[in-house]
Amino acid sequence: MAMTYNRVLRAEYGDGDQVYTIVLDSGGMYFLRTGNIGGLLNESTDTNLNEVVLDENTQKFVEELVTNEERIKTLPLAPLAAEPHSAYVPFAELSAVSASAELDEPTMYLRTLQGDFSFVFTYTTGEQVEELGRLLEAEIEKHHPDDREA
Repeated sequence: MAMTYNRVLRAEYGDGDQVYTIVLDSGGMYFLRTGNIGGLLNESTDTNLNEVVLDENTQKFVEELVTNEERIKTLPLAPLAAEPHSAYVPFAELSAVSASAELDEPTMYLRTLQGDFSFVFTYTTGEQVEELGRLLEAEIEKHHPDDREA
């Protein structure tokens, strides 16, 4: 089932917006912090030179984001999920999901035994997020068949 969603935003109170990669495997979901939102806001065009200009801090955010995305491709995911602001949530711990593609950027809200998670998918289509929502609803049904709403 391995599915990957890159450059997903999560608002973390006190820490500002963080960028994540979400990876699904056969047993659950990895929420892996890849950087700060500054890594996505990395390009501005100098109209005189018509080239990309990055300030020093933004360049650091971009480098962090790219480096961490590469780590996800090459390293085992379990140790990465143990890092600060990252997590692994088994499907059995999911209790509710809500996916919406009605806004400019698709959103997803998850309720889990580890807490609630809300994400904005900046590089994923609304159709893909809605499909992910249906897949997660099926996992909830599989693991909690008696918890269906009447």
